[in-house]
Amino acid sequence: MSVIVQAVFLKGVNYKDNETRIFGYLGCPKDASINNKYPGVVLVHGGGGTAYKEWVKQWVDAGYVAFAIDYQGNMILKFAKIFFKKGI
Repeated sequence: MSVIVQAVFLKGVNYKDNETRIFGYLGCPKDASINNKYPGVVLVHGGGGTAYKEWVKQWVDAGYVAFAIDYQGNMILKFAKIFFKKGI
């Protein structure tokens, strides 16, 4: 299956009047569209880890749209897209 996985930032809720962003990897099958839907899964790591691109790819290969979230600030900055709308 052809897979697209990219690093993204989602807008989070403000904290002490400051904007926050949520980093993660978003992956979906290349043929996913509004007319060709796939089930989705949110991948939340545990134990001091981070968002893993490889984990997203495994889920996409299994037929899911996947988002691996990083909630501790471990992230790459290069090539990350920023999405400010609710939902993608």
